[in-house]
Amino acid sequence: VPNLAASGEVTLYAIWQPNEYKIKYITYDNDGSPVQMQAETLVKYGTGLITLAKIENERDGYDFKGWSTNKNATVPKYPKEDGKDTIEADSTELSSGEDIILYSIWKEKPKANEVQINEVLGDGKKTVIMTTGTSGAKIYYTLDGTEPTEDSISYDANKPEFNTVGTYIIKARAFKEGYNPSKVAELLVDVKKTPNVLVNRNNISKGKSVTMTLSEQNSDCSIYYTTDGTDPATSATRAKYYNELQYCQATNIEIKAVAIAKGYVTGKVSSVVLNVE
Repeated sequence: VPNLAASGEVTLYAIWQPNEYKIKYITYDNDGSPVQMQAETLVKYGTGLITLAKIENERDGYDFKGWSTNKNATVPKYPKEDGKDTIEADSTELSSGEDIILYSIWKEKPKANEVQINEVLGDGKKTVIMTTGTSGAKIYYTLDGTEPTEDSISYDANKPEFNTVGTYIIKARAFKEGYNPSKVAELLVDVKKTPNVLVNRNNISKGKSVTMTLSEQNSDCSIYYTTDGTDPATSATRAKYYNELQYCQATNIEIKAVAIAKGYVTGKVSSVVLNVE
């Protein structure tokens, strides 16, 4: 070694340089494929806590939980704490003398419970009740066959009611912050009209009688009628038809009749004038 003293003992002292290395980051896209992030962290050994790179992407249906040196890990070695935007690590703990790769750890969000859709039969209409087992979830639905989103019809604001003849396809989904949307629930609502009532006048030995029948067989329907000119669909004076009506005394009345059934649109009102002398 040149420049050392020609005689006598010489003491040499070691000079140490802290290792420098890079931390590289691997994240995953929506289909689970690995992607190297652009960010890198240059680390010098022994400098204490270092701030790791922020995640550069989001994954639909997943929450970012932190970083791990093991790509197969499910629990992060360096977790993201609630309320904090950054993750810190000890530079000495990460030191290996070589560049290090950290892998993003993701956890799938819980899924909201599927919406239960039930028909309720009312007078002249059908209504629909929707519920979900996920507390605090909001239900949205469509009537045009499309998949519901949070821009669709809000069940809370507009509960569906059907009082027009037709076939309707309801699709509903529950949404809640921090949850994946529920599976799409579907119900076919078929709204029909009650058949017409046939009102027949008949001559009997001492007057006239009236019989009423449905224009087509339907066990769901009942016939209601009035004799005071009011609408048998809504009148407080209406009566339910069971048997032939007989009129033996002089009278001149208008009989109105209609078929009514729960969940059916009320059909046409039939009428006949009965004149008994």
